[in-house]
Amino acid sequence: MYACLSCSRNTIGACLAIMVITAALAPLRAGEPAPTFKNPVVFPTTGCNPYGIADGDLNNDGYPDIAVANMGPAGAGLGGGGLCARPSGGCAFDPNSCIDGSVTVFINSGDWKPVSDGFPASGIVDLSMAGLCEGGDCTAREVAIACINGDILPDVIVTAAEGYVLVFKNTPSNPGTFQAADVYPLRVHDVLREANGLIVSDLNLDGYNDVAVAACDGPVVLTLMNDQSGGFQAPSEIDLNGVAAPAFDLVSGKFDGGVQTGPDLVVGTILDNSITIMSNDGFGNFSINTKIGPVDDPWGFEALARGRFNGDSNPDVVFTERLFDVADIFRGDGQGDFTHSRLDFNHDALDRYVLHPDDPNAFCFGVDTGQLNGGLKRDFAAAIQHRDEVSIQVGNGDGTFDRNLAVRFSVEPPAAPANEACNPIHLVIVDLDKDGQQDIVTSNRDSNNISVLINKLGLLNVGP
Repeated sequence: MYACLSCSRNTIGACLAIMVITAALAPLRAGEPAPTFKNPVVFPTTGCNPYGIADGDLNNDGYPDIAVANMGPAGAGLGGGGLCARPSGGCAFDPNSCIDGSVTVFINSGDWKPVSDGFPASGIVDLSMAGLCEGGDCTAREVAIACINGDILPDVIVTAAEGYVLVFKNTPSNPGTFQAADVYPLRVHDVLREANGLIVSDLNLDGYNDVAVAACDGPVVLTLMNDQSGGFQAPSEIDLNGVAAPAFDLVSGKFDGGVQTGPDLVVGTILDNSITIMSNDGFGNFSINTKIGPVDDPWGFEALARGRFNGDSNPDVVFTERLFDVADIFRGDGQGDFTHSRLDFNHDALDRYVLHPDDPNAFCFGVDTGQLNGGLKRDFAAAIQHRDEVSIQVGNGDGTFDRNLAVRFSVEPPAAPANEACNPIHLVIVDLDKDGQQDIVTSNRDSNNISVLINKLGLLNVGP
């Protein structure tokens, strides 16, 4: 069972997902099957402007469920305002369709039927955030599924751009239903910090999950330590020394290899050319190591995900670059540091991958890692905005990815009306039907729905 070991990208467990083919595949290496998926199936969310997405078994039936954070009306056009703002994918959008920020939970039975059948109404849970941000509505951003109160039943945690963390606790007597939200202001020195990136992990090794948030109004990470009774202590602010741009996303992992130390954090910033490694001493205290790339060609990172790409025991990180169709691979050295060709001011493309070379106006956003073509080597997939596609890079197992094997998949069902699935912004890679092969789910911001692509490499999956 998944329970608190759920493998969301926003928890310390690793996780996986993917999509349906509309572009011709390049020749594969001998013995390797091509990634292949059933036609995408689209399901509407209960709110508008879906953004963050996570997976985990919320009702203890052995199938991973999906949670989607819907930004709500404040997400229309700019996605929350301020430095948290994100551009639209260019699709037609009706602001009158918005009510408030919310989280949509899709309870998974393992059978994702064609779109004409719809998703069973009993399998959808709406978690409204109306009026919960100190009387105002909340703009939901990232979401995670993890245990907060020390039991084995995972809860739903979401950040609000206005400066809050909300926790919807699972109901022990009826798993997959949720209690009223507990709301935690991200207020430090009487200032609410805008929130985006979210990690849930046991930062001080006391057996209870804590929260770390990227405050996208400045170079700051906020931590909320669990009080061991199902709540959180007041937030602590950690300044990213030497960083001028705002934090935006973060991942956790054992990047320094320490046996007695807690999970470390890696933070990506937007608008500049830095990443920050936050090494944990095992008590939730962090030392800061900032890596600076070429000043004349800044990265500006949107999203990041962890994976082991080169076969060693050290976790690596993949970043997507802001407003470009480019992903960067940073290989961990197990000592709290990373290697990347551009960290040495080398402008070659060794550790950079163009995800949509046919369209210079395309840009990528959310990213996740997994094993997508049935092999043992780690691949990654990224959501391509403006093209309504997912791009998959097939791993070589040595920390590089075969540029000849890059493939793209549409998130729109075949013969669907234009913009049926529009502007995929985040994704997860996850085995939805327990056939041993990872599938993909995207949150489609401008069409207010998700796309589900079921991997056809599983023995149970045949047909379109």
